[in-house]
Amino acid sequence: MDTRKMILGLECRHALRFLSSRLLVAVMALGLFALPVMAQTGAAQSDKRRFDIPADTADRSLKLFSTQSGVDVVFTPETVASAKANAVKGDYTPLEAAQLLVAGTGLVVSQEGGNGAFLVNRGSDPNVQKVAPATASDRLNKVPADSAEIASLQKFVVTGTRMALDQLQTPISITSIDRSEFEQSGALTFQDTVAKVPGLQIGAQGGSFLRFATRGFRLTNDVLILVDGVPFRQVNGNSDLVNVPAGLIENIEYAKGPGSSVYGRDAVGGVVQIFTDAPRPDTTSGEVSVSGGSFGTLNGTVRAAVPTPNGVVNVDTGAGWSKGFQDRTASNQQFFKISDNEKVGSNLDVRTSFIDTHFFSYRSGAYPLINGEIAFGIPLSENLAVPDTVFKTNYQSITVTPTLTLGSEWKVTNIANYNRYLRYYTGGIQTDSNPGFNQSYTQDFSVQDILFEDLSATWTHKFGELKNVFLFGGTFEDGHYTDAAPTITNLPTFTPPNYGVPVTNAAFFPYGLKGATVDTWVYQPIYSGYAEEHVALDRFSLLLGVRYDSADQQYSQSTLTSAGKQTVTAMSPRASATYDFYKGAHDEVSAFASFSKSFKPLAPASSTSGGVVFFSLLQPEVADSYEAGLKGYDHDRRIFWQASAYQIEKVNAERFYRVNALTYLIAQDQQRVRGFEGEIEFRASDWLNFYVNYAYTDGINVNYVTATANLSDNQIAMNPRNTAGGGFNIRRGAWGLNVTSTFTGTRPLRDDIRNSMIMPSYWINKAVVSYVYKRTTFQAGVDNIGNVVYISDNLNGFNDGSAGTPRSFFGKVTYRF
Repeated sequence: MDTRKMILGLECRHALRFLSSRLLVAVMALGLFALPVMAQTGAAQSDKRRFDIPADTADRSLKLFSTQSGVDVVFTPETVASAKANAVKGDYTPLEAAQLLVAGTGLVVSQEGGNGAFLVNRGSDPNVQKVAPATASDRLNKVPADSAEIASLQKFVVTGTRMALDQLQTPISITSIDRSEFEQSGALTFQDTVAKVPGLQIGAQGGSFLRFATRGFRLTNDVLILVDGVPFRQVNGNSDLVNVPAGLIENIEYAKGPGSSVYGRDAVGGVVQIFTDAPRPDTTSGEVSVSGGSFGTLNGTVRAAVPTPNGVVNVDTGAGWSKGFQDRTASNQQFFKISDNEKVGSNLDVRTSFIDTHFFSYRSGAYPLINGEIAFGIPLSENLAVPDTVFKTNYQSITVTPTLTLGSEWKVTNIANYNRYLRYYTGGIQTDSNPGFNQSYTQDFSVQDILFEDLSATWTHKFGELKNVFLFGGTFEDGHYTDAAPTITNLPTFTPPNYGVPVTNAAFFPYGLKGATVDTWVYQPIYSGYAEEHVALDRFSLLLGVRYDSADQQYSQSTLTSAGKQTVTAMSPRASATYDFYKGAHDEVSAFASFSKSFKPLAPASSTSGGVVFFSLLQPEVADSYEAGLKGYDHDRRIFWQASAYQIEKVNAERFYRVNALTYLIAQDQQRVRGFEGEIEFRASDWLNFYVNYAYTDGINVNYVTATANLSDNQIAMNPRNTAGGGFNIRRGAWGLNVTSTFTGTRPLRDDIRNSMIMPSYWINKAVVSYVYKRTTFQAGVDNIGNVVYISDNLNGFNDGSAGTPRSFFGKVTYRF
């Protein structure tokens, strides 16, 4: 069938099926229209209080304000040092009182959407005072780039609990990365932005499918990706991270371990939250950057934040091109995002956003491997993929998020999102080192539509010295997936190393013989309810949570006479605690312990038998996680460190194994992962900071039985027991130097066979020199300084793998306005 006709027919059929979901859109819209009405009701209950705060130092005044208002106020001594607060006397709302208290002091008060706490930071102009809705960046205690002060490492994170907590009080391991941090390393891709996360590995299959591996779990649906609170995933839970360019990211929070009690499905190995909005500036500000480098790489990005009378508009756009380090692997990407954060009246904040990303790449072939090395002397530049195989995507997302503040204690937030994902790819990138190898070829086009709505309420209250935050809500997710793929037969066979000369079926080289198109439809609505309670008394805090999920899974296929259907449910509890067992004048240490259960409904999965793709229903994955550790601030919060040990037991893990070149099947097994992670970050002075991290991971397939073998006790594929990283940033005057290094230990290539070949360990080092002239920053760098040849990922159960990028040079110019 002609590809264009196949796509057009699929789109038409999909549009007809999706019309039934429009009723849900109407219901969502009705709910949004109702919120302003609720806001008017809330305005009548503005909860004014009597304040009597004399003029004093800012730290004393803010503590007194917290006592009189009943609202938590978070600040660091460095932030409020030498500031004098105003006297406030009379009846005001807490927000009005805070505004009067810091007016003209150079301090900025922002209110968190999660628990209503006030955060106090330094403003860019000491004569300007502002109160604005908190964004991701407002949680970071920044100082201006030319300040002589040493910035505090204290950060406030929301991803682990959906409550704004000091990183030290969050009862899990969590890493927060600000844009200024990854820009120092000249980050050009999403992989670059998360390079400092302990134990994290990112590999690319065929130059397109990014593999996000952590704590022994390496499927992309094992880690939940959120973009501004909205799940960034397909119906089956996978995330194509090539659609998240670095130019779109403001900062990132990575919460390790299961998070299903808060976020539901897919949060098995952790939750990554990507924030895209820059904070509200006093005047229009932003940046224009252009970069270029090896392999014909060229990128351009424009980011702007425009203040409005009651909020801020963020606009980000960019494009990139590359020829790739392998032959015939050119790629390009474009993205556009606009968001508007506005305050409507006295107690309603509304955020609206639209994201549109496009990605295209010719696919790169895998390399045959022998003893962990590329075989037959094949050069790194050679592309063994079937000619003109491609990967093309388009992701569009519309989000409306109103937040209603009712007095000083209640907040109601509704996240309403619709996203569509178009995905077209052709395969043929496997290159086994064994004789009689079939280089398979596939062709697939899918359309996925997801409606997502999350309505939550947060109640913050103090019972004397006991601080209480209660979060509860519900989520509805409606996913439609339609797929069209022709059957492929008569594929040619090769004898290595002659991958271009078929020994059988030569007449059908290289694409095989196309047959009838198989259409597949998947429908998956998910209904969820959750609650979380956080209480804190003196040095002790307790977090309890639970979530209930029910997923209805339905699928049908044009080649089947009947459709599959099942309903899966799960209860995901969570219990964790922190204890600040040491608090000194300059140091603080907290211990934490956590138990959580995660849930991942597995969408109908595709297997291949004899070259024919078919779907099957799978039992949901369930994982129990146990973790305990320590966190601390030292030396006036210029040092932050954390270390923890954990164990995760996973049941019904989705595993793929290959019987032969044309038969690729699915099994479900039990996995156990134990490990340790630690990191330390130190801002030694105003011109030097560095970090070091280490992770040990022992991941085993405890019970892995396939149709052909018992593979129990195999180490999980491509899972290194040891990983480490470190880096430093030096700045003297206008000059800067950033150096980073990552280590990946030995690991088995496969776990679907016994006695897999072992991949060698490797170090990757990177250095970037920068120079700042007025508003322009010039950067020049080199990545993979040692030109190490390494395999970043394996591919579909063959003795082959995808290689990482060799030594590359780049330059970048950024102008800030």
